[in-house]
Amino acid sequence: MNNESQVFVGIDIGTAFIKIIAIQAANNSMNVVGVGVAESKGVNKGMIVDIDQTITDIKAAQADLNKKSQIPMDQVTVGIPTGHLTIEELKGSLKLGDNPREITEEDLRNLVTQILGKHQVLDRDFVGFSSEEFIVDNFDGIHDPFGMMGMSLSIKCLAYSIPKTIFQNIIKAIKGAGFTVRNVVLNPVAIAAVALSGAQREMGTVLIDAGSGETSVNVFQNGCLQVSDTIFEGGKNVTSDISKVLQISNQDAETVKIDYGSLRSQDIPAGESFVIKSLDRVKEIEISDQYLSEIIGARFEQIFDKVKQILVSSSAFNLPGGIIITGGNSALPGTKDQVSKLLEKQITIYVPDQIGVRNQIYTVVYGLIIHTLHISKVQKTLEETLNFNFHEATPSGRQTEQAIESEGDLTSEAEIKVKSKKNKGIMSSLKKWIYNLFE
Repeated sequence: MNNESQVFVGIDIGTAFIKIIAIQAANNSMNVVGVGVAESKGVNKGMIVDIDQTITDIKAAQADLNKKSQIPMDQVTVGIPTGHLTIEELKGSLKLGDNPREITEEDLRNLVTQILGKHQVLDRDFVGFSSEEFIVDNFDGIHDPFGMMGMSLSIKCLAYSIPKTIFQNIIKAIKGAGFTVRNVVLNPVAIAAVALSGAQREMGTVLIDAGSGETSVNVFQNGCLQVSDTIFEGGKNVTSDISKVLQISNQDAETVKIDYGSLRSQDIPAGESFVIKSLDRVKEIEISDQYLSEIIGARFEQIFDKVKQILVSSSAFNLPGGIIITGGNSALPGTKDQVSKLLEKQITIYVPDQIGVRNQIYTVVYGLIIHTLHISKVQKTLEETLNFNFHEATPSGRQTEQAIESEGDLTSEAEIKVKSKKNKGIMSSLKKWIYNLFE
């Protein structure tokens, strides 16, 4: 981390909320100096469906932050959802010359840029890279080749891509709100920066982001995001279930969920209830806490039945790092015990411990900055090269595209990683009733 004070800004465009965080970092210390939140009205299931509304919402989150702290904000780190993510394994080799020479960041940029050129497709954009290993003159298992002497440099890496329209709409919304994109980071990678230790990322850990519009199931192993799958159900579905079953407005259902909701139906004393206005605002309805908990629990059972299927199919159910859950839909009382019961596995709930962001809704946006602050030199070079090729950010020290294209001789190959979307749940009678009636 630089000794000179710098402000880093992250933006998480979520289904329920837009979150902006500003962190001031210097001398190996950091402080949250501003947080802004606004309702997200232009996003559905993690995807922007209304550009103008999303731009308005981003500006509203910025205005909320500026109420508390006047911070100059220009370049931002942006979170990228993984609902339509594809993971590919790419390999490439670059000849450095006939005599050994020192390997530089420029060599890695040349290598990655030419890999991008060979594997870019019309309808998808690469949004992330993770190096698995480097090979220098046939010596493998190298994690950082910078400074080594060699005549050839090869890489084995994982490349992450999403549909071009989804990515370009994110970038357009950010620019439309007046920001410049510094870099983009996949949401689970951002979460891993704060929720997982280095050992957990290496040995294998499941990371679940329980959001409002989707539940993302991610597997980290060997330091990389190896598997990512998404169930397009989350906190908004829970609210919708409450609204439809109790026949109240969506707004009232959200209030009821926050004020009275829990997943502890077995522990709620008989007779505990609350009163809420009917949809026509004329009658008052008395609802038992236990009945509300059963409605919420039915949706959770459906979601985590699908989570379990994903973990079993990807052979990730018994990884040594365990299962960690975060995100706004993990904040309901009783979530840890109920999800542990549903998965038949002890789980851990992650809550950010930094003052100002101690709530699961901030995990992604907080992780965006921590990832940026603690990124390795190799990973930083990979991300800078990616951003350069999209003309989004051009940190000092980069060569021009012309120079990149003119150097090196590269061969590469790609292999699509397995990503299953076939998830069907087995529901209890209550859950089945809710599902059939309202889905």
